[in-house]
Amino acid sequence: MEIEIHMPTAHSLKEKRSLLKGPLERVKGRFNVSIIEASGNDGWQRATLTAACVGDGEELVRSELEKVGEHFERADGLVVLDTRFELL
Repeated sequence: MEIEIHMPTAHSLKEKRSLLKGPLERVKGRFNVSIIEASGNDGWQRATLTAACVGDGEELVRSELEKVGEHFERADGLVVLDTRFELL
């Protein structure tokens, strides 16, 4: 899963990291996924997050990843621009 994020209030890389840190840590603690900032890590207001989940069945994996997407949609200071799923 890829999540494209926009952070309109970030005016430095430090502010961007601060906005992403909390939601990323909560996702790692609450959901059975691995997640990283895959690209956009040199810009101030954009980030592409990649999440991966392994599970017993497509429905379970999709449900878990959808919850991750919803988590970022509710996060303060973040605007989700796009979410893409790829199941293997």
